[in-house]
Amino acid sequence: MKLYRVSHPSAVDGEKEVVQWAGTQAGVVQIKKTFMETGVKRKQISTEEVEVPVKKDELIEWLNERGV
Repeated sequence: MKLYRVSHPSAVDGEKEVVQWAGTQAGVVQIKKTFMETGVKRKQISTEEVEVPVKKDELIEWLNERGV
């Protein structure tokens, strides 16, 4: 399954990120609009296409590795 990770650096703590996930490109566009409405500049926003496993045991391992 393909998901999109949309993030930008935190204004409070530059080392941390604000992250949201989307399942479609339309979702990515909406998240970016929301980020920009809060003052984030377009060049600060990054989008990463992520392949997420769908089998239960692989999904649990994937989630645990990322601390989700």
